[in-house]
Amino acid sequence: MFSDNLSSVRGYLHHWLHALNEHSLHAPFAYDLYRDVIKNDQLLPAFQPIEAARYRLLRCSDQVPVSNLGAPSRVSTQAVRRVSSVARHGLSSAKFGRLLYRLAAYNSSDHLLELGTSLGISTRYLAAARPSGAVYTLEGGEAIADRAEVVFSESDHHNIHLVRGDIDQTLPNVLQQMPRVDFAYLDANHRYAPTVAYFEQVAAKINEQSIVVIDDIYWSGEMRRAWRHIQRHPAVTLTIDLFDAGLVFFTPLKVRQDYVLMF
Repeated sequence: MFSDNLSSVRGYLHHWLHALNEHSLHAPFAYDLYRDVIKNDQLLPAFQPIEAARYRLLRCSDQVPVSNLGAPSRVSTQAVRRVSSVARHGLSSAKFGRLLYRLAAYNSSDHLLELGTSLGISTRYLAAARPSGAVYTLEGGEAIADRAEVVFSESDHHNIHLVRGDIDQTLPNVLQQMPRVDFAYLDANHRYAPTVAYFEQVAAKINEQSIVVIDDIYWSGEMRRAWRHIQRHPAVTLTIDLFDAGLVFFTPLKVRQDYVLMF
């Protein structure tokens, strides 16, 4: 765990030293994407009920068993934790949720995939971005999935399909059901081999407009290796390192590009 924390610190320093802004982007596609989508952080009425749900989770003192699937938590090794603790340490920030919303809306995603539902806040951002689309979200922890179901029931979105069980087992079946993957958010097992395996399976269903978001690319040395592996995938034409996550694009470009950008 100490080595993973040290890796994150080194990663942050590397990112801070190399991060650029829009004035350093010469490719029109990357420039427009960064200016109009990544940095254009507007508050919309659709976000208010999602953040209200987050607030309720952060105040919830109920205890839930936590699955040991995936990489071990840095916060607690306890088998049972308060919902508030899971929410505080396991949910993406509101700022990042808004980014997921904008990215899913940007390419008009109809078939969305999320690996790692957690308590369902990021899922609701995706569902709100594309109410006419279908959001498949996969969660390995049964008790956490139960809590996510409650979060979904509080919304007026009926386009969320929660799939329970070990993602290694459920992902192939879900991908068979999906005609394609327009948008994917990978936030499940933060280890090298599973992350690469998940990406390879998803990449078989993408198209030129697809977007894949890899969460926590600086979480550990293994995740940094996984990110570098994904950057070299032959179908990938553009990657953007935002430190919190890596964005992967497949749109045809004259020259493939890898950027480290401020977020």
